[in-house]
Amino acid sequence: RKSAAGISPVSFYWSRVTADLPGLSLRAFVFALVFWSSSLVNASLGTVTALMLCTMLCASGLAYVIAIAVPSSLAVTVCGVLVCCLCGFFAGIVPTLREAGPVMRGALELSYGRWATQCITSADFMGIPNALYADVGRQLIDIFAWPLPEDLEDGEGPCTQPLNVLLAMGIILRLVGCYCIVACHRDKQHKPSMCASTKTKTSTASVVATVRTPMSSPMH
Repeated sequence: RKSAAGISPVSFYWSRVTADLPGLSLRAFVFALVFWSSSLVNASLGTVTALMLCTMLCASGLAYVIAIAVPSSLAVTVCGVLVCCLCGFFAGIVPTLREAGPVMRGALELSYGRWATQCITSADFMGIPNALYADVGRQLIDIFAWPLPEDLEDGEGPCTQPLNVLLAMGIILRLVGCYCIVACHRDKQHKPSMCASTKTKTSTASVVATVRTPMSSPMH
């Protein structure tokens, strides 16, 4: 519809992505404030807000891709199933990174639920104030195969790597969404596919050869 009105799909997409950022930031702060004040987690409000924002960037980026690439009748279902899987089955709790096989480990590396869980939980384990239970926190971190305090570089905290990964995933998912909308736009305009140039050339040559070959008929 926007293309028919003379609006570039790419420009429209990025304008919507940019316009969504203030709302995402506000929701991230509200959720972080409620969570931080009620859970007594060993992390600052700024860290929790950054975690909420980066997690929402990943979730909304995934929603952009699904809304563009999946038929509208299935988009809500697919998005709901993926969110439940990424935040539940692929959170790095059961199985842990140490227990996961190669395929599951790859899925956990790509799951924003796993990185969010690692950030908030490892920060909580590292911040246990009671010396009697501090060793228990280290054991729990080791069980989940998360970085121990001595594994972190100077200036890094338990949430530094997870936040960087979540931010990168949110940006990459938005770029994937842009690619999808360009590909869908080319398909609706009956232009050659962006990822199947060889196949298009082959099929075009086949059509030309068919047209040039005299068709057999009873008259022959």
